[in-house]
Amino acid sequence: MKQRVYLAKELALLVLVLGLVFLLTYAILTIPRKEDDVRHPPERGDDAEFPAVSIERSLRDAFETRITARAHVLRGEPVNTALEGIRERLLSAAEKKENLPYGVDILVIDADTAGAVALPGGLVVVYTGLVQQLDTAEQMAGVLAHELGHVVHRDSVKQLARQLGISALLSLVGGPKSAALMKRIMEQALHIRHARQAEARADRFALALLHAAGIDPAHFALALERLKREPQDERIQRILRYTDTHPAIDERIRRAREYASRQVTGAVQLEVDWDRVKRSLR
Repeated sequence: MKQRVYLAKELALLVLVLGLVFLLTYAILTIPRKEDDVRHPPERGDDAEFPAVSIERSLRDAFETRITARAHVLRGEPVNTALEGIRERLLSAAEKKENLPYGVDILVIDADTAGAVALPGGLVVVYTGLVQQLDTAEQMAGVLAHELGHVVHRDSVKQLARQLGISALLSLVGGPKSAALMKRIMEQALHIRHARQAEARADRFALALLHAAGIDPAHFALALERLKREPQDERIQRILRYTDTHPAIDERIRRAREYASRQVTGAVQLEVDWDRVKRSLR
């Protein structure tokens, strides 16, 4: 009897020791090294709060300050009024389904570039070259809905963190700023290339948002077709960021048209005189 009790105690002690060894090993393996924290941000899934939203808001201010100082930013023009109206139509629909991490503002840059890009913190840059290329306000709504998809999923800041490291982004928030580093980060941000998965997700978000906002999703396909006809110049391709060949673009257009064909909507036209907006830019 005493021998059984002794064996039971030994077995319990062995189980306890093995358990402690397992927990210690797990803790060591799952604690990231400081170097990896900076250079290789941990993968936490699509909903990861990395970097913190508060940091991203500060980044947005830094980006806006630098862009405003170096580019010809339009304010109070017909194009601003038009884009703000489109934004409000989209946001009113988005806020019913999504918990937006921050407000969304549009910065219009007077340049020939036919594109738009979502920067960290909800700042969306639209080039007047894109306004000139698109035929209708609804096509512009399709492009903005796509960029809002990147905003909601915080794609830009996550991609920049992967490319540059979180320490480089934090240098924009406070402390002395290197002009060379600032330039590098701005170049990366304005020419950012998202992964195919992120772009496809932004497309799906755009189509669903257009439908929710009472805008025919087919206009997104029309916007892609319009941009497809432009020269495939790396410098001016933004909305077609992840497509280097026409078949890939065609697949995006096909999916957009397929989605639109399945929807029954009472589309309401945007109250924007798009021709007047385009004339004001000449």
